[in-house]
Amino acid sequence: MISASSQPSQTLTVEMFLSKTQLNTPFIHGAFLLNLVTLWPYCLGELLCPTITELHSPVKLTCIQAAQTGAHSYSTPTGTTAASCDLPGNKCIPLGNFTAMVVNKSSSVLAIPRLLQTHAGAWACVVDADAPSLDTCHITVEKTPTCRIMSQQNTSTMRVGQELSLTIILTGYYCSEIAHVQVKTGGITSTLLNGTVTALTDSTENITLNITTSHIGEVGLVFSCDSYSQMMSCDGIQELVQSLPGISATETYVTNTTITEKESTNDEYLTPISVVMVVIAVTVFIAIAVILVRRRFHNHSTQRAKDYDYEADPSVPNESQEYESGNTWYTDAPLASEEDTRSETL
Repeated sequence: MISASSQPSQTLTVEMFLSKTQLNTPFIHGAFLLNLVTLWPYCLGELLCPTITELHSPVKLTCIQAAQTGAHSYSTPTGTTAASCDLPGNKCIPLGNFTAMVVNKSSSVLAIPRLLQTHAGAWACVVDADAPSLDTCHITVEKTPTCRIMSQQNTSTMRVGQELSLTIILTGYYCSEIAHVQVKTGGITSTLLNGTVTALTDSTENITLNITTSHIGEVGLVFSCDSYSQMMSCDGIQELVQSLPGISATETYVTNTTITEKESTNDEYLTPISVVMVVIAVTVFIAIAVILVRRRFHNHSTQRAKDYDYEADPSVPNESQEYESGNTWYTDAPLASEEDTRSETL
């Protein structure tokens, strides 16, 4: 509570403060305008670059400054100069493996033909080294790996509650920030790798999953680098399949093994049986062929005997007879006389 005696002194203090503020207003406005004019060229600047770029790919940076800016240069994340551009003179002097060109009186372009790990970080467009702030942009460098997913278990007959061990081989990945690799099985995503790397990296990772119905489905990897993320399909295992109800993966494996063993045993028995059957068939064929040949030979001999058949003269001994083409000749018979010959002729 303020007493009546104190009110005049407080009124006087307020009036003095207002009068001082009114007197200093032109000074404040002048200081503000002076700072605005001083910082104006730097407030209009801008450096444009892609935020995430793949390793070894080409990249372009664009520096835009105020019209009254005569020149500017590009500074790398390591602090070295990549190029200097004279905008009124329409020329740039690149350094190292960079190229640069003037676009107009207020902007230029710096080209990086092959992005390296050392190019990751903050780039700057420098107009005045003593400027209170620089126009910068940040480049994140990434390289998505190739991958292969393997397991010693049968992933085509998975059971709920079963433990599944996966081995993932990653080849050639890089991230200038923190690299994240996740395994996606069905609708479940599990973290596999989370860390920084300094060069292209190969690694082999292992993970064990307790299978639920949500794990059943397609299998793949998710690679993330800063704000960049990509779903990857890998070689090897690409899907988890649930086994039929009431049939475990072990039982299926044993059954398949038993069937395979039985088929192998049957094949072992079948081979000698087949050989014996072939031998018997060949023997029967040869026997039939011999019988047919002998029968044909016998028939031929019988036919010849019929062709040379004759009736022997009972008055002449058998041993004194010769046979030729159905005629009978007598080796010791008396010669016929001329009269008999003539009578036969007549």
